[in-house]
Amino acid sequence: METKEVPDTPWILELYREHGEALRVVRAQMRRLYRTRCVPWRNRSPLHKVAARMVQPFAGPVGLEPRMLAQSDDEHCELPYLMLRAERPTRVVEISPFHGWSTSWILSALRDNGHGRLVSYDLIDASRRNVPAELAAGRWELVLGDARQQVRRDGEPIDFLLMDSDHSAEFAEWYLANVMPLVRPGAIVCVDDVFHHADPAKFDGEGPVVLDWLQKRGVPWFTCAKAKNPSALNALRGHRVTLRISDRIHTSDANPAIFFRHREVAGTA
Repeated sequence: METKEVPDTPWILELYREHGEALRVVRAQMRRLYRTRCVPWRNRSPLHKVAARMVQPFAGPVGLEPRMLAQSDDEHCELPYLMLRAERPTRVVEISPFHGWSTSWILSALRDNGHGRLVSYDLIDASRRNVPAELAAGRWELVLGDARQQVRRDGEPIDFLLMDSDHSAEFAEWYLANVMPLVRPGAIVCVDDVFHHADPAKFDGEGPVVLDWLQKRGVPWFTCAKAKNPSALNALRGHRVTLRISDRIHTSDANPAIFFRHREVAGTA
């Protein structure tokens, strides 16, 4: 498959065709994870509710209550999975995994590739409790602490970067100056929560800073955010119907992330 300069709709549709069968398997696995750890009590099956009540005296106050908060939309999880399958990166970095939903998708791609490791940076260890052990074993490291100290301290090249952390302008300025130099030229970067609105400034300070940084470097980017590029989202959804993977795992559909290929531009601050 020819590598594009930037992720775009035709390339992504081709990835869906190439990896559709594997994606169906992963979606079934993630649906089970969602049902057991994420779905609110009111949406659970009667059997699960009965089981929860039966084990409650032995499981403590939490019992079988959800432990994982899944925030990323289906398409936003599937796109990194497909890109990871196509790119086959060696070292993937994620900031921040939070409860581990996106982490589990990333690790599924690395498992299916039979190649690559994920390093996640966070202040909390909730993801460690939630990520399935069979996905984590041998391919995942969670580094606890402030990413602003930990990532630069590690200093290793990054082959695929996922940013979903502090959405302030200040944090964006920090990672653009300190993390992006570690990203290999041509590697894909995903930044979440940019286009909750067509005007990114209506959400937080991160989006405008990142988009300005990309514009100054002439770096193209892609989004299938409903608020910014609904035609791309509709194309993806129509294609997913033909592949019989259109049923939702998670009901949210904002898809506010952007994707781009990092490039070094000499003399640009």
